[in-house]
Amino acid sequence: MLSQTLTTSNVFPICVVVPGNFSYQSAYQIYHNLSSIPGVTAVQSPVSPEGYLVNQSNLKDYNYTQYISHGYMLFVVNQKYPPFSNQAFQVVHDVIEKIGKSGYVGGGPVDSYNILNFVKSDFFTIVALISITMYIILVVITRSFAIAGIILFTILSAVALTLGVERIVFMTSGVFAVIPLILVAIIIGIGMDYNIFLAARIHEELEKGEGMEEAVQTAVKRIGTTIAFLGLIFAGTLGSLMLVHAAILQEIGFALAVAAILETTLLWRYLAPSLMILVYKKLKSRPRMIV
Repeated sequence: MLSQTLTTSNVFPICVVVPGNFSYQSAYQIYHNLSSIPGVTAVQSPVSPEGYLVNQSNLKDYNYTQYISHGYMLFVVNQKYPPFSNQAFQVVHDVIEKIGKSGYVGGGPVDSYNILNFVKSDFFTIVALISITMYIILVVITRSFAIAGIILFTILSAVALTLGVERIVFMTSGVFAVIPLILVAIIIGIGMDYNIFLAARIHEELEKGEGMEEAVQTAVKRIGTTIAFLGLIFAGTLGSLMLVHAAILQEIGFALAVAAILETTLLWRYLAPSLMILVYKKLKSRPRMIV
């Protein structure tokens, strides 16, 4: 509502704080550097209290002192792009480049920009650490390196497919930087449960004396519908976030709903069982649950 009524430039400005006593020339130079950045629509500062440059002789007629405090000067940079778009991130990058180490840059778009850089630089490290931790737990539970790997591969496949679909659907607005992290954390946790149910059910059938293929078929047949409905419940609950008029919540709801449906239908019903049978034929590896 605010971004539609007032435009995102008013709702999500970029704030720049520069240390130093006020002088018209120094403030003007910073104002000029910031206002020359492509995408910047206005810069409010000690020399432009209303967003446009004021001559030094006329400055006394404006309330410019609100941008000066205790040896610091404030510059409020407005830009024309949605605050979480790639164009807005480019503006933030240019502002940081212009200011360098001579000041401090903050605000909503800057926080999002920092999260984006964090995700880009450390996302795969985080995924690797989560995957290693989950793999160790799965090995302990299933007592099989191969079965643990299949379960983890199935879950990560759901995450990868969901991110691909998300980028296609939200190609215009862009995917929020935090979405991949949220998706990985939640879907790995939920997907582990569903796949452990499958491995446990296969283990029960094997203990009854059935062969691996028969055990897999029986397990999928007996609990497949239940797992699918659990996935639909999860997808419907979190998918309801798409009804909220907030872009980030809509993307989170869409991502979790798609991942849950993929995980509990196609991947759980077809990918994981098929891989378990193939691995058993090649390596004779089967789930041996500790409980």
